[in-house]
Amino acid sequence: MAYAHIRTASKAGTGTTSAVDTTGADLIVAFVASYNDTPTPTDSKGNTYTALTLRSGGSDANVKGRMFFCAAPTVGTGHTFTTSSSAVSSAYLAFSGSAASPLDQQSTAAATQPGSVTPTENDELLVCCYGDASSANPTAINSSFTLEVTIAGQSSIQPLGAAYLIQTSSAAVNPTWTVSNIYSAVSCIATFKAAGGGGVSVRPRLMSGRLVNKGLLLGGLAS
Repeated sequence: MAYAHIRTASKAGTGTTSAVDTTGADLIVAFVASYNDTPTPTDSKGNTYTALTLRSGGSDANVKGRMFFCAAPTVGTGHTFTTSSSAVSSAYLAFSGSAASPLDQQSTAAATQPGSVTPTENDELLVCCYGDASSANPTAINSSFTLEVTIAGQSSIQPLGAAYLIQTSSAAVNPTWTVSNIYSAVSCIATFKAAGGGGVSVRPRLMSGRLVNKGLLLGGLAS
């Protein structure tokens, strides 16, 4: 089953997003950019979010960025998301097509690139996010990612970017964010397996002059 993007919500600053309809989603990926705090997101459906690696900024360790995910969430209409802190921004991306245990790879860096990841299967979902402070403004991302959220920094609002890629064939990727007024960059990326697994294609091989694939002959069983 291929991944499909269902809905995105975001919040510049502390508090609760506008309500969205997440019907059909079986995976929610969240990102929280914060300053001198490490808040955890909650939502109106009572879902619990698993935290991934926390990354601090290089030039200012008070700058924080962390991704979260919720597999098999409760979803539907009127879905809101809340993250509370004195200086924060947050993004929430909902998808369908997830494996039951979806998390595969992750990487973080105090830079505009999160570090290279190579999904172990085809058809995986890759989500890449950016956090910063001050007046930084993430405006674009390369490597064919779809930019979903961009928030410019200002008082009590942390700069944030969020993007995704559904990768048909597994390949190494290390996207770069375009950011104006960089202060102390934080980038995170995670990959998530699709339902049924992307697998690896099996090549037919020649055995005793006969074409064999997974133990089956073209026209009969292999001996």
